[in-house]
Amino acid sequence: EEVQRWLRKEPGAFDWTPVVKYVCELEGDREKWPEKEEKVRRAVKRYLKCDVMQPNPLAPLTLPPADCLLSALCFDVACKDIPTYRSAFRNISSLLKPGGHLLFCSTL
Repeated sequence: EEVQRWLRKEPGAFDWTPVVKYVCELEGDREKWPEKEEKVRRAVKRYLKCDVMQPNPLAPLTLPPADCLLSALCFDVACKDIPTYRSAFRNISSLLKPGGHLLFCSTL
């Protein structure tokens, strides 16, 4: 729900400005962050719920395999131990094309 609030520019939604500014700085132009933020908002076509503990994390939906998936700190909340992490990785990997990429950020 928080991502949807940010997409709608609702007051009190999570402020991604520091992250967007940092990305723009890495790209060489920190001052273009407002344009970058709007570009990201326009790029989001759908927001889907995902349960990495299920064999089909997007159930009941079935979508074509993706080129790339991003998981940022999600497994930290969903997984209580290493075997659970392994299972979640298998489940989320099922959503990727062969040779696809999983970008993963964790505090494990």
